[in-house]
Amino acid sequence: MDRVMLWRIPMKWKAAGIPLTVLLFFCLLAPVDAGDRDVAELLFTQGEKALKKRSYGEAADYFQRALDESSPYPEAAFALAQALEKQGKGPEALKAYLRCKDECQALEKPTRKQKKMCGKAEKAIGKLGQGYASLEKLDAKFVKDCLAFGRKYKKSAPPWAKKALESAHEIAPSNSGVVSALDRLGDVTGPSSGDGGLYDPLIKDDSLTGWDPGIGKGFICRDRVIIATTPIDSGVSNIIRMRLEGSWSLKGSFRVLLQSGRKISHGIIFARKPDGSSWGVIIDWDKSLSLVRWAADGKAQTYSFKKIPSYHAERWHQIRVDVEGGKITAFFNGDRFLAHEEADPEAFAGMPSIFTQRGKFEIKDLGVKR
Repeated sequence: MDRVMLWRIPMKWKAAGIPLTVLLFFCLLAPVDAGDRDVAELLFTQGEKALKKRSYGEAADYFQRALDESSPYPEAAFALAQALEKQGKGPEALKAYLRCKDECQALEKPTRKQKKMCGKAEKAIGKLGQGYASLEKLDAKFVKDCLAFGRKYKKSAPPWAKKALESAHEIAPSNSGVVSALDRLGDVTGPSSGDGGLYDPLIKDDSLTGWDPGIGKGFICRDRVIIATTPIDSGVSNIIRMRLEGSWSLKGSFRVLLQSGRKISHGIIFARKPDGSSWGVIIDWDKSLSLVRWAADGKAQTYSFKKIPSYHAERWHQIRVDVEGGKITAFFNGDRFLAHEEADPEAFAGMPSIFTQRGKFEIKDLGVKR
């Protein structure tokens, strides 16, 4: 629709006492296009009112309309970003902050207030994880900085780091670095924790609902932490009654309370078939992360292994297994350790379980993402 062209008499000219004939002369020389900026400012004011009332969706709508009405308008872009961020819409907020920064830079003579606002936008961009990267890629240094807060599970990450990684995950959900970082920050414990994590919890209650009855085999669960005590001469697995196929990710945190034998091991078993065959990623007695396949007769074959540097059995550590059809990748504390591929795309389909051997262990934060 074509905009209506209006002849407007600025109020400041009227206040100055300029004769009407002079005013009309200037108006004829300089027609104003429908008062776009005035409309934008009116919409912006309405958006600010909605923002104060915490009506973030309504506020975002007003600010977006203000931008559509008149641009550059960095103030509206910044306010839009804030409203979107309040709604938890990280990627959209990131784009609005980027637009604010671009529009500030496009101004010939930005005011001190606009420069300050641009600086805030740039800081917000950095906190959302994309300050020095494109929207499709996560900067490796940023991930490393975020991981530093959650190292060894001793210090929690600041809220901005979690928000940044969550936004990055929305932008690039297949980025394994993002998922690993979220895991390490302990922010993916699932819906039961109320944080809407990426993984669904597998320890739903202390009675281990959905698991095979293994309580009598040395497994007990208290406050959603499993304590597994296994015999000196053997190991025990506890099957979770679900079938994983296609693409999925399984993770859990372990620590050793007591060693009952020299060849102690523990980890995640998966792809358990009806004939009893299965695969597993386990921490073995020689402090290595190993990919093992058990045949139906119980005989085991190690396909690959890698020594874990600076391994401390008594500290919490995480094992994660990512599967895409016939391809598997194993992680230790978020770092990629092993990769293997089978010709059969269904090779890793089956039921999961946890495995402990010759010791007393604690297991927590078991989760699956499909």
